[in-house]
Amino acid sequence: SDSLRRRRLKNRAGLEAEAPEERCHAALLYALRWLTECGMEEQNQPISAYFPAVSEMDAELGAQFSALLPQWQELSYREHPLEPCDEAAFQAFLESAKALSLHRMNWKQRLRVKYVTGL
Repeated sequence: SDSLRRRRLKNRAGLEAEAPEERCHAALLYALRWLTECGMEEQNQPISAYFPAVSEMDAELGAQFSALLPQWQELSYREHPLEPCDEAAFQAFLESAKALSLHRMNWKQRLRVKYVTGL
């Protein structure tokens, strides 16, 4: 439906942007959306406050998040573009978070994510 398509576009905003720094920024936010859908508590705090919750879900994912966090913070406040290897790390984190989320969700949650939330 049209409303589902709009939700998906809104959730994935920036993932296909031209600038690599915009894609990296969007990838981390999109990964956190996936993790909150599978049970991580959503926080109204800075991105760095998510570290304990991400680490609690999966230690390896927490390590990836802690490695990306300084890059993401620098990305949020700097002018020059990222190196290609940084973009690959953000995409790897997104894929890991998505895979972990899908693995932990039951079939009802997967349907809700696909047809209601629009991730």
